[in-house]
Amino acid sequence: MAKTFDKITPARFAGLMKTEGRTNDGPGFYLQVSRIKTASGEPGNLTASNLFKFTLGGKRREMGLGKVIRYEDLVKGRERAAAARDLVYDRVDPIEQRRKDRATKLAETPTLMTFEDAFKGFLRDKRREWSNAVHAAQWETTMRDYALPVLGKISVAAIDTQLVLRCIKPIWESRTETAKRVRGRIEAVLSWCTAHKLRSGPNPAEWKNHLSNILAKPSKLVKVKSHPAMDYDDVPGFVAKLVELDTQAARAIRLLILTATRLNELRFARWDEVDLDGRMWVIPAERTKRDREHPLAEAPDRLALSLPRRVHTTQADGRPEPARAPARGGWEGADPARLSRQLLLVDGGAHQLPDSGARGCARACGRARQERRG
Repeated sequence: MAKTFDKITPARFAGLMKTEGRTNDGPGFYLQVSRIKTASGEPGNLTASNLFKFTLGGKRREMGLGKVIRYEDLVKGRERAAAARDLVYDRVDPIEQRRKDRATKLAETPTLMTFEDAFKGFLRDKRREWSNAVHAAQWETTMRDYALPVLGKISVAAIDTQLVLRCIKPIWESRTETAKRVRGRIEAVLSWCTAHKLRSGPNPAEWKNHLSNILAKPSKLVKVKSHPAMDYDDVPGFVAKLVELDTQAARAIRLLILTATRLNELRFARWDEVDLDGRMWVIPAERTKRDREHPLAEAPDRLALSLPRRVHTTQADGRPEPARAPARGGWEGADPARLSRQLLLVDGGAHQLPDSGARGCARACGRARQERRG
């Protein structure tokens, strides 16, 4: 009985590869050897491929099943021909089915995008969430200095744990807080990429159960130090200094202490936020750190009235223009932060309170009032 499948033996294969022609190896399956034509039209080298011929719906078609160099390639071709035969038996065109499979795979494959381009896209989508311009600038600065030099030109689909470590490990112990932020920002950008189907799989910058197993805990590397704070027993003397100065900045700090608000919330306050008759100052959500409206009952009306009713202009980025200090300088400046740094000296001037020192004073005043009432 004549052999129907796998007619070409390894010994016969070597001879067939030296001669042009088609040799049947099974039902509809052929080894095809042809000569390539050069650009000048002259005959070139021989090349071989697997070929499957079938008839479906009255149409005869030929389907290539891959290049042949070794006998193993012919064996793989037999497997592909068997799968194609099954499709023809089910009245499915194997050529069209292959096109659909390739299109599906292409759609599921992440689009190539560099980390730098992904970062730009992330900024475009998320910048509106950041009401603080300084925070947005820090994002760009840290990524430019630490992430983009390593990851910038690399496809986001190819970024792995080792590449992330190259960004943060050199500064993990020396600049721990910065390294933490860089790691979190890389993680956020890669998560954005995953949501846009630009990459798949776990996030290589994730801390929990991943980088936490590789890097030391930040809390073990750097001990958190709180800013020095004024003792509330010293607050009356500090307020007395402010009353004695009686400048615009001094009055602003007194109002800051009495309302316990944040410095920028006071500096950029607008008169249309203040209801003097109702003794109420309502800070709109867009000017608060928590992005929600902050009502302050019983705002000290005499102090508020003593502050200048200046016209607020707007900068290009939409933020109000900060107050300007007069040219003569000195204590007459309109910058409460500068005045507070000059007044609030701790340990004989060795350290200075931060700009938010007045908030600490306000809390201290509140505790003192509670103790007196008690």
